[in-house]
Amino acid sequence: MKSCRRLKVEYDRGGLGKFGMRQLIEKLRGLIAGSAAAATNLRTRITEVRPSATEARLDALERAIEIQVMLNESVDAQIKLIHSLLETVQKRLQILLIVLIAVATIAALALAAAFLR
Repeated sequence: MKSCRRLKVEYDRGGLGKFGMRQLIEKLRGLIAGSAAAATNLRTRITEVRPSATEARLDALERAIEIQVMLNESVDAQIKLIHSLLETVQKRLQILLIVLIAVATIAALALAAAFLR
């Protein structure tokens, strides 16, 4: 629980920067992987006491946690793809800005030369 509180405090402080989301996902992945082990331990202890309906619930819980882990990995891959695409777009926009500044400078010089003649 202490790590969950720390994540919430970091999020509340606005600690999510450029790579903050990736770090948050990495921290959450560790929590979810740990919860799968905890669910397995919980299952073994509870099934010793009440083996009937509890086993089905714990199976469903384990499946839900496994699905959540796969979903998190999928989201992480998508975020990495989007991040690389955004870097490419940023580089292209920087080049476009430089070209526009050069064109504007040439146009201003040509306008100044036209007025001086």
